[in-house]
Amino acid sequence: MKWAEIEGTHINTNVIQTFYWKDGTLRIWFIGDQLPIEYDDPDQVLYVKLCRSQGIRPAEEENNG
Repeated sequence: MKWAEIEGTHINTNVIQTFYWKDGTLRIWFIGDQLPIEYDDPDQVLYVKLCRSQGIRPAEEENNG
C-alpha cells in the first residue's frame, strides 16, 4: 500500500480513482464511491502534495511545459 497524509488523515492512495483541484478545492474520488471527498485548498498546497506523493506533476505544470 502507498500512503499520503492530508490534513492529519492517512489516505491509502492505491484506492484513489482520480483527483483534481478546481476553484480552491481538492477533490478525491475513491474506487466505488459516488461522491468525492473535498478539502479546502485555496493555494493548491494539498493538491501538489498529493501529486508529489504519487510521483506525478500537477496538471498545470504538464500543460505549461
